[in-house]
Amino acid sequence: ETRDSPCQVIGMECSWYCGGGPDTVWASSTLDPQGAQRHAAFQAHDLDYCTAWSEGVPGPGIGESLTYRFAPDSPRIHTIIISNGRVTNDTSWKANNRVKRIRVSENGQALLDLDLADTMADQSFSLPGLLGQRADGKAMVLTFTILGVYAGDRYDDTVITEIHFDG
Repeated sequence: ETRDSPCQVIGMECSWYCGGGPDTVWASSTLDPQGAQRHAAFQAHDLDYCTAWSEGVPGPGIGESLTYRFAPDSPRIHTIIISNGRVTNDTSWKANNRVKRIRVSENGQALLDLDLADTMADQSFSLPGLLGQRADGKAMVLTFTILGVYAGDRYDDTVITEIHFDG
């Protein structure tokens, strides 16, 4: 496996992403830029550990969400991998809130709640079955809603570096 940057989540060889992946990512809110740092929703799915999404409402962001749209022909998924908090370094990770509990919904229907450990390591979650390629031919939309957080020691912004998928 080769990497162009130490920030890359996956290397350059083919993975599940060769067959598809989400075509759109959006958030219920986004933190305004802080100097050169941006916090856009797509940064929670750019496969780069050096960027991240941060919710942009006052307080810890309970109820805020990231949403991923998968085209009808996108490969099915069986695993969700989450890089929780700002994982660029220990200081940034501790300074910001991290997700403690997150709800995964498929096309508006709650699917499962995930309890995340307070760690910088990637966390992998198996789904109860394969998701995607719906019988009705419509796109699959997965929404991740923050239900609880681990408090940061400096900022009240909740950060997710990556949510990516395998299938």
